[in-house]
Amino acid sequence: MTDHNNQRECQTFLPGMEPPRISGAGGVSVIDIDQFDGNLPEIPNTNWTTDNEIEIPRLLPSLQGDLIDEPIMPWGGMTRAKRMEDYVVGKKGQPFNGTFVFYVEDYRFTALEKYPNRPLVTSAPTLAELNFTIINRTPLWKVHQLIGLKRWISRYWQHNNRRILVDLYVPEKYMPENLLGVPRGWRAYATRGADCSIDHLKYAHSVAVEHAETDELVFLVYGGGKQVKQFCLDYGLTHCENERTRIARGEQLSYGELEPADDETAAGD
Repeated sequence: MTDHNNQRECQTFLPGMEPPRISGAGGVSVIDIDQFDGNLPEIPNTNWTTDNEIEIPRLLPSLQGDLIDEPIMPWGGMTRAKRMEDYVVGKKGQPFNGTFVFYVEDYRFTALEKYPNRPLVTSAPTLAELNFTIINRTPLWKVHQLIGLKRWISRYWQHNNRRILVDLYVPEKYMPENLLGVPRGWRAYATRGADCSIDHLKYAHSVAVEHAETDELVFLVYGGGKQVKQFCLDYGLTHCENERTRIARGEQLSYGELEPADDETAAGD
């Protein structure tokens, strides 16, 4: 049987290719800045310490991810049945003690460029890095800008005691730039998976093993079908099906009650 959801992943998120904009299943705006009057952590005007010539911030090894906290939630992918305010520390509702990932369309998290403190109103202990779209045609100056931005935000999250998974979902040609600011020996990573790009997953894993100088990793793979699942089993990686697949199956996720998937979403066409 054709795995329509994995097929859509392949059509949409091949590394190094321009992803088309598609509507997410159940995606909503995750937070209104005006709701949290005075409660958001301060955003400092600072240059974090660096270890490279182009001054991309250096992450703190002491606050790398030490495990994958469950549940795993895509930022901007929550359904209308559960909104962000239900996870705000000190508000009524169940605290979110899982991991946020950003393997979604860029528009869902571009507001974090201005307001990187938004995830910090939740109790999420672990955050994967932002995954800005970088393709093979992206000029090097733009690559440096995007990697520098996501790393500055990650370092800021560490400043607020959140653990970080380094994003490895970038084209192979830009992987050396992607590791700027990631200390040697870093063991915590995340990437997106799809059966049609299994070779990229294998490459990303090999990069992580080489950079960590060990194969004992904390490694999250978000999305993918049977091949990705098997690879994760073979190498001891954490696999999480994407939200679209889970919603299409009518599954109730642990972080909130799902609305029924419509026919278009269920079919994956």
